[in-house]
Amino acid sequence: MVKEFGELVVQEALALLNRLPPILTTQMITLEGIEAVTRQLTPIFGQTLAQGWTRKTMQIREPSTPHCLKCAMTMRKVDYRSITKLGMLGTYQWRRAYYVCPAGDGGLAPPDALLALGRQRFTTAVAQAVTAFAATLRFDQIPPLINTLVDLELDGDTIRRVVERVGNVAEADEQATITALTAEAARPEGAEAEATQPGTAGPVAAQPESQPGAHRLPALAPDALVVSVDGAMAPFRAGHTYHEVKVAVCRPLQRVSPTPTASAASVWQPLQESGYCLGVEPRPAFWARVRAHALQHGLASPTCTLVILLGDGADWIWRDADEYLGKLGSLIIKILDIFHAREHLWAYARSYFDTEIACKAWAEPLNDLLDTDRPGPILAAITTSIHRFPGG
Repeated sequence: MVKEFGELVVQEALALLNRLPPILTTQMITLEGIEAVTRQLTPIFGQTLAQGWTRKTMQIREPSTPHCLKCAMTMRKVDYRSITKLGMLGTYQWRRAYYVCPAGDGGLAPPDALLALGRQRFTTAVAQAVTAFAATLRFDQIPPLINTLVDLELDGDTIRRVVERVGNVAEADEQATITALTAEAARPEGAEAEATQPGTAGPVAAQPESQPGAHRLPALAPDALVVSVDGAMAPFRAGHTYHEVKVAVCRPLQRVSPTPTASAASVWQPLQESGYCLGVEPRPAFWARVRAHALQHGLASPTCTLVILLGDGADWIWRDADEYLGKLGSLIIKILDIFHAREHLWAYARSYFDTEIACKAWAEPLNDLLDTDRPGPILAAITTSIHRFPGG
C-alpha cells in the first residue's frame, strides 16, 4: 500500500507539472513568488491525490454483495453513483457501487461505510474547523478566516448548516446520555442491571450498551460539587426573537490536608476540569440536563455530601435546585455570586435614592465591603433604610 501510494504521488505530481501554464515560471523567481505559486498548487495537488487514492481504496476494498440491514435479503447492484464531498483540500468527487434492496427497504453504497464518508456533504475535518470558529464568532465572520487557512469557498449560510448539523448530532447524544444516566441513578444501590427475556420467567444478563450517549455513571468520587446556574436572553435568527439561553457549570471538589500556611481546617481543590451544559428548552427539561451533568461529575457518589449552588438569586434556580440536585445525606448550600450581589446592591440604591450622587455615596462603601465583610453590612444598611421610611 505504501509503495502504491508513493507511485500515485509521483504520477499526480508529474501530471500537475505538465499542466502548469508557462506564465507561472516567470513568477517563480523570488522566494515570495515561489511561495505564492507553491501555495496555489499545494491544495490542487492534495485534492487530486486524496481523490485519486480514495478512488483506488474504493476499488481495493469493495466488499462482496451486501445484505439489507432491515430484511437481510441480498441486495442488487444497480449502478455506479457519484458522491461529492467538501474537504480541507477542496471538493472531491468519486463514483462508487450502489445497491438496492429487492424488497424496497432502501439502498446503500458499501464504500461509504468502509471509508467513513457519512451522509453529510462535508468531511469531518471541515465540520470540526467551522464549529470551533462558530463557538466565538458569528457565522458571517468565519468565511474569511477559513478561506485564508484552506482553499475553501464557504459563506455564512453554508457554515450555519454545518454547525447546525453538528449541533443536532451532539444534542441527540446529549439526550441519550441524560436518559441513560437518569435511569442508572434511579436504580437502587447494589441492584444489577437486568432485563427480562420475553416469554421467559427469569431475568437475563444485561447486554452492554453500544448506542451513542448510553454512558454509565463515572467512578468519580468528589467530596463536594459546585454547580453554577444562570440564564440570559439571546437573539435568535428565526423570527428575530429573543429566547432565554440557560447554562450550568459543574466542578467537583476534593478535600485535601491543609498546608502549614492554610488558615482553614480543610482545603478544597478541583478534582477535574469543569464541565458545562446549555439549553433553550423549558426549565424542567433544562434541569434534567443539569442533573445529568452533575451525575457525570460525581453527584451520585456516596462521598459527595455537599452541593454548592451558585446563582443570581432567580426564583427558578433557587426553588428547583433541591428537587434536581438534592439527594439523601447531602447538604445544599445556595450562594448568591458576588457579581450579581453587586448588581442587586446598585439596583436597590438607584431605586431608593433620587440622585446619582446620593446613590454612589450610599452604595460605593458597601460595594467595597462586600469583598471583605460579605453581605452583613449591606443587609444592615438596607434594614436601616427600610425602617427610616417604612411606608416607602
